[in-house]
Amino acid sequence: GCSHFPDPETRAINADAIARDHDMKGDALSADEFVVQTYYRLKSARGAQLTIYLEGDGFAWASRSQPSFDPTPINPVALKMAAEHEQGNVAYLARPCQYLKERNPRCNVKEWTDRRFSEEVIASINAAVDQLKEKAHATRLRLVGFSGGGAVAVLLAERRNDIDQIVTVAGNIDPVAWTGLLHLSPLAGSLDPMGDISHLEHIPQVHLVGGTDKTVPLDVAKSYRSAFSDPSNVHIEVIPGFNHHCCWAEQWPQLQKKYFSSDTIAD
Repeated sequence: GCSHFPDPETRAINADAIARDHDMKGDALSADEFVVQTYYRLKSARGAQLTIYLEGDGFAWASRSQPSFDPTPINPVALKMAAEHEQGNVAYLARPCQYLKERNPRCNVKEWTDRRFSEEVIASINAAVDQLKEKAHATRLRLVGFSGGGAVAVLLAERRNDIDQIVTVAGNIDPVAWTGLLHLSPLAGSLDPMGDISHLEHIPQVHLVGGTDKTVPLDVAKSYRSAFSDPSNVHIEVIPGFNHHCCWAEQWPQLQKKYFSSDTIAD
């Protein structure tokens, strides 16, 4: 029943083309228990900030009840946003099992459904972030997470001490609230980004929500923000007319100028 979707090889070819057209180099990083796909453009001087874009859940489900056999994104929104990144060093990280499923023996459907934010998944992405930081000779990071990549950004920031800013776009930053609001099964085997948010109170955060997004509605961001004893650094911005996919990548050149912290942008 999925024959009308591009196959994983075609999706990977399309991602390569997006990256190549925007002067981004591709690589596969051996990171803890997974091999993770990355694209990056590193031009700034040693010590500059690195902005890392974290992909969403991709093609995790073929239907509401049927998981896909390969989670490689059909529409890699975070990659398209990273391609439009204008200032400083930039990298993109896919989620484990996306693009490189055949190189990851431990990949099974649980890794992009119930266990999409598992300790093993987050540890692998964290190890990949370390490698990208070293490649860029960076000292500080900005994390930009799309959809489920928003939860990944929060979980990474909770275990790191080098994050200047968190930006999420249509971000699923409170998966427990999300599953409750949408009447979905809990993500058994996944970490909860709400578990250690006190560590994040000092980090400037911007959470962009589409005004018509029914996939990750505004109440998810509101639930996340309400858990902070001091939410003064946690800003929610609703973008009228946007939904879960439209029109983040198309408008990203303008949005990044508005919502990236001006004092953390590196030339």
